[in-house]
Amino acid sequence: MSELKNIVIKPLHGIPNDQNTYHFMQETITILASGEDTNGAFSVVHLVEPPKMGPPLHVHENEDETFYIKKGRFIFFVGDESLR
Repeated sequence: MSELKNIVIKPLHGIPNDQNTYHFMQETITILASGEDTNGAFSVVHLVEPPKMGPPLHVHENEDETFYIKKGRFIFFVGDESLR
């Protein structure tokens, strides 16, 4: 018998509210779907950054990150590469 893991069985719809919106440095972060909501499969975060700001350089050991940039531009540093 195979074991299924990390299956989300209910639809998710997150909206900003006082319980899921945080302010960190100059960022506004809203957790739309948490790992708890998705059995640890993924999370979705809406992040608003002021111009010329962004998170400090960091490394994820166990997670992947995906970005959807609606306005403006970012420079990502991956190893020795910089990606616009």
